[in-house]
Amino acid sequence: MSGSSPTSPEQLQVLYEIALSIGRGETLAEVAKTALSSYLRRLNCSTGGVFERYEEDGDVSYRLVGGIPAQPAYNEAFEAATQHLDHDDEAEVAPFRERLPLSVCHGAAHYYVFDLPEFGVLVMVKNGPPLAPGTIAALDPLNQKLADACCNRRVEQEAAQTRETLRTVLDTIPQEVSVKDSDGRYTLANESAAAAHGVRIEELEGATDEEYARASADRDVRATDMEVIESGEPRRIEDEEIVDADGRTRTITTDIVPLELSGAERRALVVATDTTERTEREAELRRTQAELRAERARLQTLFDSAPEGVTIHDAEGTILEVNQTEADALGYDRETLIGMNVAEIAVGITKEELTQIFADMEVGETVEAIATHRRADGTTFPVEVWVAKVGVEGRDPQFVALDRDITERQEKQRRLERQRERLRILFDESPDSIVVHDADGNVLDVNQAQLDTLGYDRETLLGMNVAEFEVGHTLDELREMWASIEVGGMFKTEGEHRRADGTTYPIEVWVSKTEIDGEVRFIALDRDISERIERETRLKRTNTVLQTVLDSLPAGVLVEDPNRDILTVNRRLLELFGMETPTDALVGLDCEAAAEDLKHTFAEPEQFLSRIDHLIEARTPVTKEPLTLADGRKLERDYVPYELPDGEASLWMYRDITEQAQREADLRETRRQLRQSNEELEQFAYAASHDLKEPLRSVSNYLTLLDDLYDEGQTFDAQAETLIQNAVGATGRMQSMINALLQYSRVDSRGGDLEPTALDAVVEKAELNLTVRIDDVGATVTTEPLPTVSGDERLLIQLFQNLIDNGLKYNESANPRIGITPGEPVTSIDPPEPVALDGGTSWHHIRVEDNGIGMDADVADRAFDVFERLGQTGQNGTGMGLTLCQRIVEYHNGAIWIESAPGDGTVVHVCLPAASA
Repeated sequence: MSGSSPTSPEQLQVLYEIALSIGRGETLAEVAKTALSSYLRRLNCSTGGVFERYEEDGDVSYRLVGGIPAQPAYNEAFEAATQHLDHDDEAEVAPFRERLPLSVCHGAAHYYVFDLPEFGVLVMVKNGPPLAPGTIAALDPLNQKLADACCNRRVEQEAAQTRETLRTVLDTIPQEVSVKDSDGRYTLANESAAAAHGVRIEELEGATDEEYARASADRDVRATDMEVIESGEPRRIEDEEIVDADGRTRTITTDIVPLELSGAERRALVVATDTTERTEREAELRRTQAELRAERARLQTLFDSAPEGVTIHDAEGTILEVNQTEADALGYDRETLIGMNVAEIAVGITKEELTQIFADMEVGETVEAIATHRRADGTTFPVEVWVAKVGVEGRDPQFVALDRDITERQEKQRRLERQRERLRILFDESPDSIVVHDADGNVLDVNQAQLDTLGYDRETLLGMNVAEFEVGHTLDELREMWASIEVGGMFKTEGEHRRADGTTYPIEVWVSKTEIDGEVRFIALDRDISERIERETRLKRTNTVLQTVLDSLPAGVLVEDPNRDILTVNRRLLELFGMETPTDALVGLDCEAAAEDLKHTFAEPEQFLSRIDHLIEARTPVTKEPLTLADGRKLERDYVPYELPDGEASLWMYRDITEQAQREADLRETRRQLRQSNEELEQFAYAASHDLKEPLRSVSNYLTLLDDLYDEGQTFDAQAETLIQNAVGATGRMQSMINALLQYSRVDSRGGDLEPTALDAVVEKAELNLTVRIDDVGATVTTEPLPTVSGDERLLIQLFQNLIDNGLKYNESANPRIGITPGEPVTSIDPPEPVALDGGTSWHHIRVEDNGIGMDADVADRAFDVFERLGQTGQNGTGMGLTLCQRIVEYHNGAIWIESAPGDGTVVHVCLPAASA
């Protein structure tokens, strides 16, 4: 997504932790669920699922591989997200994937659908704020990694099923099949071979000929096997008499074939076929001709029904006989095949070359080869062929060829090879360092991550011993540790590694013990944990600082974990409740049990407990909740719910406000007395201003009459005229001041109850009162939506009318502008001294800003003084406007202050109490 902001360190940490979880798990479902759990936890999502895409009867569908919860379909947002996965056909899949990732708002939640290339999709549901675009974009490589991990685990499961199938097939073969190495050790055996030796497969595999030898008078079994391994030539031992483990004597024909395995030494594949019955039949046939004919007929039947194709031909390659299996495989009828030459069905070899091979064979010799046959329709297929030269008395030698279609076997081999290549890539590309070594610590293989971390090249490291870069352990100590691990088991520990440059770094290592081709091998996966240790050190240091801070707080603090066990407490909490237990001794204790033990210290014990349960269930923050102890002390409690990575937790704070409560009671009494005194002063001011009006009116009338007595033309000096004008002006100004003083004194007496009052309506009425004045100066008054406060509407109209009028009066701009807008939250501002706001009240902050002449900071401090005109004597006014504003705000228990500078206009800040909900 374009335009995303750079990834923050916090986001990188989240992505790193998600990346660590990808690929963990033995099965596809475990890999999907482990990664999904990390996605949801690190991204604060509630629900999710990993879906595998598959095609069935031409339709593309998705199936849930892993979900959290296990069946998340009841979530409406999740169901809405999965509706995007319904496709009628393959054509809809590409457009759908091009639109990914999807980010959709669904009610109060958001759901996301991410593409998992070559595998399927990832669906997540998040309640609350949506994921940032940068976070969504940063998930791309993680989604690719998750897709690769799921695909790889799916391939591994399929490969495991294939291996199990091959094992089953091998065990169903009636012949005794085994594989032996140059030490005579059985590395593979089927059920028939194990039964012949009188043991289970697990006992035979890994044993030697000497341990489970069978009596044979004709040959040295070990020597024959070694001859085949060393020469690379197969051997057949026919009609060999042996004695089984149960004492039964049998005749078997043994085919010993050299077996080439990639990356391993040559071994011997031994296939022993029980020929006891055949040899007994042949002996019987030699006794009677009739029995010979019957046996020949039976053998013909066996020939025709043999599972492998059988062809009999002469030295020139002319086919003399075939069985039905061979005819079916080649697509000919038997009559057509008889008379053809084997060169007509063999691909890649001429008749002359075949004839030479037949000529070079000895009677009784068997030749095995991998070849290609051509069917009647022209198609070809690979076969494994055994050709034996058979001597018949009185006749020319004939050749019996047995072949088997190995198309499926070759395909399986190719799949296994591809799987090995993929596993090698995974090994080399793993982000974790991996080393494979033997029981003596000799390094056998390493991946690139290990080379990069240790700083060696591959050739150097492959010639080293683990003890050379393992710090703090001798080779003998390492051998002892490795010997303690059982085959298939794993050992986890921490230690240090030494780089090629001599520097060391801490590691976390997992060592697993396995057997590969009968050899014990150790696979060690390690990670550099330098950063983790540094984080743990910083965290420990931070925890120490935090505990010091907690112990310095005047309030008692208790922090619970998601299991309601105590994470930490400070000393002040113990002092509040008279406990002498060390703070460390309480960590880990059950909070519910601790509350039960403490309830007797409260005036209402059961209410104390039930209130705790209610707050935890509601998860709603609470501040300054009053509590009373049994000894009469007053407390305040704050409750703050918060989230930890493993669930919901709680923070409790208790403050002793006994003295504060007493001071507030005293203050309330003082205010009551002051209010009574103010009422008396208001009555005095009212009477004084009323008495001043009459003499002022007489002076004004007299001076006006004096002015009228002088007709035009009569002598009248300039000084008399000036005195008359000054007297009239002074009288008018005095009248204004008296009126303003009356208005100021009547704020408390005429103010009503504080009720929810919409400031939008208040400002609108104030503007209406000043319409003529606003129009005269060509001013612009702008507002933004304002909150509802607890106040007296009449006084608030006077407040904003005075503030707007001041902005117009002290403004020399050609285009006066006044803006009335909501200010920053009270918690984020720092009002000047001596302004103070009650922390227990919810406030609304309003800004009234103009582009007027402004004032100096020291002048602004005196702006609210009675009759203070701030040196602007040339302007009309009494100097009571801001004083009245301050009185109105104080009536509302609010606050008002000014920010200004000469030429930069003025901002008046007003804080008023919010209306009750």
